[in-house]
Amino acid sequence: MAKKELEIKDYLNTFSETMSDSYNRLAWALRFRSGDQWDDELAKSRESAKRPTYVVNITDAYCNRIVSPVKKHPLGMNVSMGEEDLTQVFQSRLREIENQSNASGVYAQGYDTAVTGGRGFWVVTKDYKGNTFDQDIFLEFIQDPTSVLIDPASVCPAGEDAEWGAWVKYTDADKAEELYGPTIKGGEFTIYENFTPPEGTVCDMVFYIKRYRQRTIYLLESGEIVDEKPTSFIEGESAYLEKRVVEDPYFCVHHYIGDMEIEEDYTELECSYIPVIPVYGQTYYRSDRRIDYRGVSQILEDVQKGRNFFYSNELEQAATAPKVKWLMAEGQEEGHEKTWANANTTNFPYLLYKQTDTDGRPAGAPQRIDSNANLAPMIQAQQALDELAGRVTGIFDPMLGGMTGNDSGFSRSLALQEGELSTLQFYHNLELSIKQTTRVCLELLIRDLGPQMYKFRDENGDVEERELDFGELGVKMEDLDVSTSAGPMYANQKQASLIALESFGASDPETRFIMRDKIMALQDFDGATELAERFKKMLPPELQDQDAEAPDPEAMQALQAQEQAMAEMEQAHEAQSANYIRLIEQLQNELQSREQDNATKLAVEQMKQEAETARNTQDNLTDIAEAEIKQGQEINKEEIKQTGETMRATIQQIATSEPTLISTEIEPTPNLASPVIGGAQLNED
Repeated sequence: MAKKELEIKDYLNTFSETMSDSYNRLAWALRFRSGDQWDDELAKSRESAKRPTYVVNITDAYCNRIVSPVKKHPLGMNVSMGEEDLTQVFQSRLREIENQSNASGVYAQGYDTAVTGGRGFWVVTKDYKGNTFDQDIFLEFIQDPTSVLIDPASVCPAGEDAEWGAWVKYTDADKAEELYGPTIKGGEFTIYENFTPPEGTVCDMVFYIKRYRQRTIYLLESGEIVDEKPTSFIEGESAYLEKRVVEDPYFCVHHYIGDMEIEEDYTELECSYIPVIPVYGQTYYRSDRRIDYRGVSQILEDVQKGRNFFYSNELEQAATAPKVKWLMAEGQEEGHEKTWANANTTNFPYLLYKQTDTDGRPAGAPQRIDSNANLAPMIQAQQALDELAGRVTGIFDPMLGGMTGNDSGFSRSLALQEGELSTLQFYHNLELSIKQTTRVCLELLIRDLGPQMYKFRDENGDVEERELDFGELGVKMEDLDVSTSAGPMYANQKQASLIALESFGASDPETRFIMRDKIMALQDFDGATELAERFKKMLPPELQDQDAEAPDPEAMQALQAQEQAMAEMEQAHEAQSANYIRLIEQLQNELQSREQDNATKLAVEQMKQEAETARNTQDNLTDIAEAEIKQGQEINKEEIKQTGETMRATIQQIATSEPTLISTEIEPTPNLASPVIGGAQLNED
């Protein structure tokens, strides 16, 4: 076997010697969460005695409580730097890497196994894109964490200091032998000495090992650092201030099927970090002074086993409890033996019995004997274990969704936040692992891939493809600040803020209008961000956020000078306008005075003419009235005289005629008025 294979074999043997116990516990934790929760010896003894071994799997529920928020609100890679344009370039590229790798599922699976057993993994790989020679970055999904090995000397929380690692799968032995020959199975000497592949398979392993390239760097008087040794124009003098030897790390990637390395698959990654990304659970210290990691399965082991034990015994006692018996004197069932034999299984309307025993002595009515199983102590023990499970995990019933209808929305939100805080050790390790993934991807982009066609995905999901060489952008890793985006903690904070704002708006409706954009921004549905921007634009200018960057000082000075000049021009225009207004007012006053004089003269002349006309009219009317009065007086005198003659003749005739009924009514003498209005009445002389 070659020296390289011997080296790899030594790494694997060292790992097996130091980590076999931890990985056995990891495999046990995964089975324990799946329901394999009885110790083998105890389970066999109970099965041989035909006693039940039930499982009430609360471990799975607690694991889901920790993992599900991350599945609902997945985290992602995030990068920032001083230049906004370059930040968008790197961020959009990372976003596309996550999209094409289904990164949310990759992260969730690694987190799930870390929460369960203390360790989870995913792998950053480099592979060709379709039928091209361009390579791209992918995140590889790892279902079984025991198939990934990592340097046991690594102590950093995300494997930053790991020097080697391996990822082992299994492939069909016959197919592998057909493709690569019989040597894949190896002989007496094999690198998989401590592996037990499933029957009919061989190991398919990718092995990563860190190497270093040495180079000398030089510090110049100007402060510049160069790789090539500078020469001096003066013989015997140095052209640099200082020099030192540095090591540039990179990773060699070997692909083995069985004991045969696939030479054409060998590659090198220009990266400082191993592309195997671990996700660890809760840290604890073993008796041999080594650090190890555990998950919920190890934390709940004793509580879960005790609950299964009590629940199984409770059901066993309830199932095997004797039937309720009847206590009666001998002979009381005589004549009704069949009825009493079926009294516990048949619902008879009544039971007949004899009031005397076999000796003829009086006997009381038959009575039942209470033989129910006493299950109360075991039920209380189960309840105590349930409470203990909350204490050891920090997750209580309200955090699992067990709330009453009287709980307010704020109380529910607060319970969710407390649940996140109690399991923050798991969540924090996941954040560190995603940050490390970001570093690996960025280093591969800058140092490894070179110029090629890349896809870039913006925040709205729009994809743009263009050619780019990230190494030519002049960006160094130390210039980039990596972090994670979103996640359940952020979502819970948004929910709590939303509840607080809505409660305040309900108590003070007048403020709800000015909070609409903030309330909408905290909503969790598609289109909420766009609606929040619309509501923001509807606010008065003084209430809108001033998020723009500060303008250039020179531009501000020029703008102020321009504003001052415009103000002076406006003042000059206002003064000129005031002069025009005063001149117009003077002209209007003078014109008004002239119009008033003309109007007065016309009015006086008109009044003179009207007075003259009135005098002439009055004189004419006076003459007419005097003529009418004279004529009227002559007419009235003649009419009065004729009327008097008529009345004398009538009276004479009455006096000489025979007596008759004479009416005593005398016709009144008419009043004669002057035809001139207001004239005096005239009576007969």
